[in-house]
Amino acid sequence: MAWQRLPCAGGRPQEALPLLEAAHQGFVAIGLSNWLPNVEALQARARGETLTIDDLLGLVWAARHGDRTAGERAGAICTNMLAMADWEPVARVLQRALAGEDPKDALAAAPELNEELRTTILTALLAE
Repeated sequence: MAWQRLPCAGGRPQEALPLLEAAHQGFVAIGLSNWLPNVEALQARARGETLTIDDLLGLVWAARHGDRTAGERAGAICTNMLAMADWEPVARVLQRALAGEDPKDALAAAPELNEELRTTILTALLAE
């Protein structure tokens, strides 16, 4: 799907939106729902609505410290991430942390995550 990234990468995100909308409609029409999260992520990027892992970890941290709105938003994001193979393990860890599990225990259930990402998650979620 590199063709969708070209207008975004070239600093012309508005040109990407019609292409991405067409891709989204096409995937829906032919039943390729497993591709929709990727297209939707690219659409969000083109609209300037992207969220970094640090942003998401901030939401999870806030939720773990009582911010219900942050918890709802983080939960919805994690649910969407479950459909993205590369991010599914991270989503499961964060869902467990949102449910109140100790982040160290949640990470123990995801040995496939690399050490850098594990450290980033722990640092963010265990911050005071």
